[in-house]
Amino acid sequence: MDDLLRPSLQEHEPAQADAAKPWRVSSQVYVGFFGGALAVGLIAFLNTYRLRCPDRSRLLVVGATLAGCAATATMLVLGIERPSFQVGGVTAYGLVYLIQRRADRAFEIFDGDHESLVRPGIAAALAGWFLSLNVIVWAS
Repeated sequence: MDDLLRPSLQEHEPAQADAAKPWRVSSQVYVGFFGGALAVGLIAFLNTYRLRCPDRSRLLVVGATLAGCAATATMLVLGIERPSFQVGGVTAYGLVYLIQRRADRAFEIFDGDHESLVRPGIAAALAGWFLSLNVIVWAS
């Protein structure tokens, strides 16, 4: 059957009432910008469980996080310290967005509202910022 004509959300099973609601994928960009690649990677990894993504998605999130860390490290090696943290975080966000996008859309259509990312996002951003600051100071 042609992929264009096959329904893409037919495998979706509604979430149980007591299941934790996922965080909105589009809001994770703030965690990536302020917390770096490790922070957005952690939030995305946890969100794949909340979205009930397959195990392959979690492995892809780890890879995306490593790609964001590599972008940060590359900029640091080139001597570009100022935006390296944000570039790495937003790079990782772009990749984890693509990984979670389909499951997030299915959740929005079938299950409703997302849980707030404010508290876990701030905690992850602060932890990522602190960790990255220590790495930058150590590497200097």
